[in-house]
Amino acid sequence: SSTYKQIDAAVRFVGDHSIIYVHTRALIPDSMIQSLGTAFDTVVYPAVTEAYGSEPNPGIDDDPRVAILIYDFRKQAIEGSFNPHDIEPNGTYISNHREMFYLNQQAIIYEPQNAGALAAHEFAHLILHYRDVLLDPSPHATPEADWLTEGFTTYAEHLSGYDLRVESQLRSFTSDPDTSLTRWQGYRANYGASYAFVRYLSGRVGLGPDFIRALVEQPLDGVAGITSTLNAYDSFQTFNTLFDDWVLANFLDSRPPQTLPYAYDGLAVSAAPVDVWGTAPLLGTRTV
Repeated sequence: SSTYKQIDAAVRFVGDHSIIYVHTRALIPDSMIQSLGTAFDTVVYPAVTEAYGSEPNPGIDDDPRVAILIYDFRKQAIEGSFNPHDIEPNGTYISNHREMFYLNQQAIIYEPQNAGALAAHEFAHLILHYRDVLLDPSPHATPEADWLTEGFTTYAEHLSGYDLRVESQLRSFTSDPDTSLTRWQGYRANYGASYAFVRYLSGRVGLGPDFIRALVEQPLDGVAGITSTLNAYDSFQTFNTLFDDWVLANFLDSRPPQTLPYAYDGLAVSAAPVDVWGTAPLLGTRTV
């Protein structure tokens, strides 16, 4: 369960699109903070908003800048977070009432090369919640399915030019391609699978980046959202046919001859084959 506490933080960067607060006990060099702020303003912000649309601006706090708070999460495995209650205008939960997200100071200090990627990932979470939930006119708006949300947010890292984490997660998936796409468990391979699927859709002929943007703003979620968006595109495809093509692309993309639609656009993917054997046909029980 989530716990909340108040901490003291100082403003360490003010830019056109961001304002960075750092816990006063955090010993982070100014150069790291300046580098992160500059990267967010000049690279991350334009890339993610072009792909998914704008965050609430000026938003709930009437400030056009996105707040980034860096502090020690006390959990090394969690590198960043976004609290949707922060941007919900009528929420009854504890909230900072700002367009903001949080980065773990340990991740910033020990892996500074990933700071921009983490910012892109969490900023995408903020935009997705706004556009998928808060702008949904339905009185019972629900968040996007985790497996698709994490595909969008990891894809945002790639769009912002940060592929180090993305490629590592992709390798985790391709080395274990039996990983379920839609059953989210939060492992690295799950992130890799979700990213690969969104990346495949973004490069698919007849779909592409415009389809991804429409899918983000689709009120329905998960498989139902994909189906509805495909119908709006007057497409003959279904989630099942896209899924089948994607599975084949994972194995055939780097094995010539490359043939559409069984290939990625601008990405080399080579899933490791899994040998199965037995005295009788083996029946799979995994979900897609």
